[in-house]
Amino acid sequence: MQILFIIIFIIINELLYQVASNQRMGLNPYPFGSTILCYITHFILLVTNIWYLGWIAGIIVFLLSFFSMLHSTIGWVFSIPTLFYTDESQFFRLVRRQVSLLTPTLLISLIFCIISFINTEFMSLMYFFEDNLNLIPIFIIGCIVLNIIRILIVKSITKE
Repeated sequence: MQILFIIIFIIINELLYQVASNQRMGLNPYPFGSTILCYITHFILLVTNIWYLGWIAGIIVFLLSFFSMLHSTIGWVFSIPTLFYTDESQFFRLVRRQVSLLTPTLLISLIFCIISFINTEFMSLMYFFEDNLNLIPIFIIGCIVLNIIRILIVKSITKE
């Protein structure tokens, strides 16, 4: 369940980031409904983070993801295919698809949160990392390497 939590958290967070960034650019076809669904999903992710990581670490990880730190280190990889869109109709179809995925995302996160309360114990991800201490440096080094790759790609595209 802990690995599934990490995967679900990253994917849902990236979807919420994409919808929010499209909405900031004025591309969201349903801004009011998607905003409410994003807020509810963020709240469910906060509760799930607190359940898996404890109060302090859960809130810190949630705030890091809420302020796009997760996107800048790991999640940007999911947006690479959009760089190759040449037609604006492809991009608008992607925006509509992302907005249409908000309701299933909300339901998936709610169901996962309820199942987590039943099947796992409080702070189970912290216990998982205590048993597998070798994963933490690998994760940190991976985030640093992905961030450096992102910086190099952006610099090569903008030719600074």
